[in-house]
Amino acid sequence: MHGELPGEVHGELHGELHGEVCGEVCGEVRAAHRALRADAPGPAPEVGGVGLLRRGWRGVAWYVTGVLGESDYARYVAHLRRRHPGSRVPSVSEYWRARYAEQDRNPGARCC
Repeated sequence: MHGELPGEVHGELHGELHGEVCGEVCGEVRAAHRALRADAPGPAPEVGGVGLLRRGWRGVAWYVTGVLGESDYARYVAHLRRRHPGSRVPSVSEYWRARYAEQDRNPGARCC
């Protein structure tokens, strides 16, 4: 049943999208943020303990949302639109239902 959504979710999202999305999107977002910071009027970026604390908190939040899979659906939709423009985009609940069904069929290396 790898031609259906669950196979695509496991195979393409995990391998292909991880590299492409992380490489392309993160690079574009970082470049946009650098450009905005350079052109933005106002106070200089925070230096010292407060700035370090905020950056640390953002890093932890980014990591936790990544581990929990919060952005997986958005990445999958972006993949569908980029690689399979004519295919139907599943709803959020359909996506997660199919993803969990695939995990139950193919548990792989996971703790529970």
